[in-house]
Amino acid sequence: MEYTQAVATMRVYEKRLLDSVKIERMADAASADEVMKILQETEYSRSMGANKQPEDFEAVLTTELERVYQEIYRMAKDQELIALLALKYDYQNLKMLLKSSVLEGEANLLLQDMGTIPANELRSDVESENLGEYSPHIQEAVRLAMEDFGKNRDPQRIDMLVDRKYFEHLNSLVSGKRDVDLIRDYVSYQTDMYNLLALMRAKKQDKEPAFLEDLFAQGGAIPVSDLKDSYLESVDNIARKFRNYPIGPALKKGLDAYQATGRLGEMERQMENGMMSIVKPSKRVIFGPEPLFAYVVAKERENKLLRIIMVSKLNNIPPDRIRERLRDIYV
Repeated sequence: MEYTQAVATMRVYEKRLLDSVKIERMADAASADEVMKILQETEYSRSMGANKQPEDFEAVLTTELERVYQEIYRMAKDQELIALLALKYDYQNLKMLLKSSVLEGEANLLLQDMGTIPANELRSDVESENLGEYSPHIQEAVRLAMEDFGKNRDPQRIDMLVDRKYFEHLNSLVSGKRDVDLIRDYVSYQTDMYNLLALMRAKKQDKEPAFLEDLFAQGGAIPVSDLKDSYLESVDNIARKFRNYPIGPALKKGLDAYQATGRLGEMERQMENGMMSIVKPSKRVIFGPEPLFAYVVAKERENKLLRIIMVSKLNNIPPDRIRERLRDIYV
């Protein structure tokens, strides 16, 4: 019963999410200026302030998402469940900091401040190698990435090794939680999606099988051993092999799209659509934390769609092409 009031509040907030009519209107807008004008009619107006030019859209989207995180943290009895979603920003920042370190400042440092660790604090602690109070997963990510760079001198492997520790960290946070099956399913689906995209990316790049040893994250529904065994199989066989897992239907659509276009982005888009189907049942939850979790997921999806639309408008992409890039929304 401790979430009753918060869930009632979420039902009100859900009505303020951008619906498909509004998204279509933005995709059809004549210019990025017009999209910003439409945004002023929505909940985003409170995050716009003086930022009303198209070039300001990143600041508006970031401000809105930071506002949402702060508000939901205040309502959540178990803030760790919301922190599950914020954790990715810590690891994104960590990857940038490590690559900046090995590339001696060549990496572009656009740190996000929506994680569980203030960005400047993480930056200071990474640069001074003062990580003793951080999660063992973060400490291990740094150790593995730096040792590996010392051997291979390949900064791209930093992304792979840190991502793998991120998913292990994510799964460890949810594994001890009770009565949050929907959130656990979401984390498992995300892990499977990451692993399957990594598998297909490795196949497309024709990597040596030894490359797979460091590639996959534990914690998904699909065993890592099955993913490794699939490396030399055809795309159709991979779709059949994993069809009965929760990600199976979206994977099939994604692999069909990949075979038709040759673009892994299409595969990712289909699996991201499937991810939304994991959280939509939270609309029927009355007493648990799931609606709060799902609302943050919905706002992040909304944020992503707006970024796609704005970047497309600024680059004069026609509406039909923009629609091809959009994802399903929560409402």
